[in-house]
Amino acid sequence: MDDIPLFRTVSIDHSFYRPASATQLAYYARQVSDDFRFCSNVWEEITIPACANLLRYGAKAGKPNPRCLDIGAFRDLVWAPAQESLGSNLGPFIVQFQRWGLEPAAILEALDRFLGILPPGPQYATEVRISAILGSRFLNILRTDRVSHVYNHLQHNLEDDPMSKPCRPTVPLQLAALMAPALASKRRQAVILSITVSTSRIPTATTRRMQHA
Repeated sequence: MDDIPLFRTVSIDHSFYRPASATQLAYYARQVSDDFRFCSNVWEEITIPACANLLRYGAKAGKPNPRCLDIGAFRDLVWAPAQESLGSNLGPFIVQFQRWGLEPAAILEALDRFLGILPPGPQYATEVRISAILGSRFLNILRTDRVSHVYNHLQHNLEDDPMSKPCRPTVPLQLAALMAPALASKRRQAVILSITVSTSRIPTATTRRMQHA
């Protein structure tokens, strides 16, 4: 088994739906070596401008999100527990933007302010699913704050796929999230391949299997 390569990073996806507690993160850290890295999706209540009309949002469905890009909430609920519990295992925080809620110009303004005041130390990355914002201003913002761009591929909507537009690397660390949905009986299975590439390290990858109704 020693000659079989192992993935050296994994993405904590559930933290997008609810912040991971310090206890949860410490449990993960105890199971890996010092050179293993956890990427962490930032809680959606800090990243989405408005809640979609979905049942899981309850009374918030369809309404603006007042905590969007709230640096205090990020620091207290996301950054601090990860710093405390993951230590050297802490990889990039991924700030993911959905397809609704704000016009591209407003997103860029808010993103510029938010990235400029992030706590120093960890690596950060942005994953956007609005191809209209991918342009020179977006790249300049990322370069200024040394933030990575997450290359993503959404098979169900290729025409509006952000990955279809060229985007030069902004920092040495690069991330890619590939979603390949397939129908299986009455449920749709999606296998997500997240690849982390650094110019100074061998590429590492992990897969996550999710079930979608």
